[in-house]
Amino acid sequence: MVGGKLIEIMPMRLRSGRDVLRLWVVETQPGYEGECAVFCEPTDRLPALGDTIWWQGREILFDRDRQKLRKVGYSFDPSRDSGGASHD
Repeated sequence: MVGGKLIEIMPMRLRSGRDVLRLWVVETQPGYEGECAVFCEPTDRLPALGDTIWWQGREILFDRDRQKLRKVGYSFDPSRDSGGASHD
């Protein structure tokens, strides 16, 4: 399980051409300080900035686990890696 406080939602396109949203979080779990990001399928049903989200397997959960997003790929360090997104 990975997650944290949501600080950015950014529409992006993977190198494969697939449109995704990048969710960037500040990790809040003790011992896991840092930032992490994950992609999800585009949707209108999103958490708000400042909300806590977490993910495991193919799901991203928020709103006290009452709402889910479909995760795309793996989580990554957004300060070091694009996670497979193109930055055109």
